[in-house]
Amino acid sequence: MQEHVSVSPPLWISGTDENGKLVNREVIQAAHRIWTRVLQHLRYNGYDIAPAAEILESACHSVSRAIRRKPVAILFGALNLTCFGLSSESTTAK
Repeated sequence: MQEHVSVSPPLWISGTDENGKLVNREVIQAAHRIWTRVLQHLRYNGYDIAPAAEILESACHSVSRAIRRKPVAILFGALNLTCFGLSSESTTAK
């Protein structure tokens, strides 16, 4: 399963993680819902957007693994905060 949204830059999230496990579909959908806002946030704050898609994909894979290990209600707000936190810390160019 591949996901692609036509936003600039586009978001593509692999349907399987680095271990070949399926990524939770709801997590991928949540990532697509916040993608435009992630880009707006990074641009507004002067961060490099180049690594944003890869960081968001990694966050999705991590959240999906956590859900598989211990099924819980999906907290999309937590995914949102995680992505912004990782993006801000991982991008050094201003």
